[in-house]
Amino acid sequence: MVDPQAVWQTISKLLVDNKDLVRILLTIGGLSVSSLIGFLWWYRNQKRKRQFPPAIPSPFEIIRPNGDVLSVVFPGNKQDPLANAEIRYQDRCPTRQVSVRQELSQKLGASNWLLIEGRTGLGKTREAGELAQLLNREGWTVMWLKLGAWVDEPTAEHLSELNTNRKLLFLLDDLNQRMSFGAKEKSPRAETSPLEPINESLQNRLLRSLTAYERFCSNGEIKVLATARNERFSDIPGQPSPWDKLEKDKYSKFWSRFTVYELPEPEDIAIAQLLRDTIPETQIYAQEENFLPIARKNDQTFRNVVENLVRLRNRKLPLTPNNYRDTLKENWNKRYQDAVQRYPVAVHIYDAVDLLQQLGISLTREIVESTALLVMDSQPWQLWCRYSVGRALDFLIDAELVLTPRDGQIEARERMVELNRKYVRGLTKLVIGLTQKRPGLMLGSLYNLANNLDDYSYYQEAVVCLNHLIAYLPDSPEFSFVWSLRG
Repeated sequence: MVDPQAVWQTISKLLVDNKDLVRILLTIGGLSVSSLIGFLWWYRNQKRKRQFPPAIPSPFEIIRPNGDVLSVVFPGNKQDPLANAEIRYQDRCPTRQVSVRQELSQKLGASNWLLIEGRTGLGKTREAGELAQLLNREGWTVMWLKLGAWVDEPTAEHLSELNTNRKLLFLLDDLNQRMSFGAKEKSPRAETSPLEPINESLQNRLLRSLTAYERFCSNGEIKVLATARNERFSDIPGQPSPWDKLEKDKYSKFWSRFTVYELPEPEDIAIAQLLRDTIPETQIYAQEENFLPIARKNDQTFRNVVENLVRLRNRKLPLTPNNYRDTLKENWNKRYQDAVQRYPVAVHIYDAVDLLQQLGISLTREIVESTALLVMDSQPWQLWCRYSVGRALDFLIDAELVLTPRDGQIEARERMVELNRKYVRGLTKLVIGLTQKRPGLMLGSLYNLANNLDDYSYYQEAVVCLNHLIAYLPDSPEFSFVWSLRG
């Protein structure tokens, strides 16, 4: 039944918002009463459609068989010989009878859930990506966990996206970063927090999601391949270590599903071979007799080799033992200092990335740029600030890949941005605004922001985020714990 009051409210609003257009139409006599009512009814239905909550996208990017897994895991310029996906894969322990890749394949085949652990820069992601690429060519659909995505039980729509695929390999990279938010010390007031019901760990939600997929694919196979750092010390004093962030004892039900593989350090001859394979593509001058001495002084990580080559190529310098930076931490720190020397506003961009990572917000150009302007307290009319940040960000995205920071890259500054009320209010407004524009991409970030603001005792802003979040969530059992907060 038509509600006369609702119709009249719609007519009144339309007449007020479009009074000039309506006056013109009435003046020319081309608008009858019936056509006006029909138009108003159409207008009201269109408005209803716009307000209907969009479907929540799957947190996993689906890479179907014979896809390009490495380009998803390592986004970048495919024409750059130093891009992660373009560097030739190296057998890290060539003196072993059984290669590391074979060991990983055997352990994943035996247990179905495999966690590759190792310190920063060893090549955990590359080993996982290479194995996933191999299985993808053998008919496995790879499910890549997207950063900042909403993780929970799959909906019927998510499951339908798989079609008839039942051989699924879930690829979960850098779990320390994804799970770091739960490792923060909570305020004593957190027990009475209005958001306590949504403080559910990613460990529990991932386990629930993966278990649901196992039930769905009961006649097929499910494999889970994950990576994590295992350093038991923190680069930043007072902050939890990569190991602490995993909270293995607290969430033993999740972690007990995995077989753990400790990734060995690459041998010196593997480092030398990496140089031998890569140098000719970079136009860096080098003498092959220096490769093994450089490998011996390297910190036993592949990442440090690549970052040295990037620096030398960009500066058009030769590769010698004297200008080679021995450790990855030293490399990151020097690269940061060089960037700041070239673009002083780079300090604020790195601070923005740090802040966004702390709060679990996706790193996109728009978000990082807006956050950098917030950190430097830029005003809308200060166009020079916007120009400077935009110019520096172009460089940092291209040269330093700040939108996809590598292990230890941001931490190498040895300081952490302190959250304050100004940042909280600015980021809350920013994330809510972007969620309204692109809800499918931002719901995970909005959830993480609400959860982390609650951890930091910014309850008012956390509730604001929650109210916007539940406006997009379907009224279904898997989201009942959020809906219940409305009372």
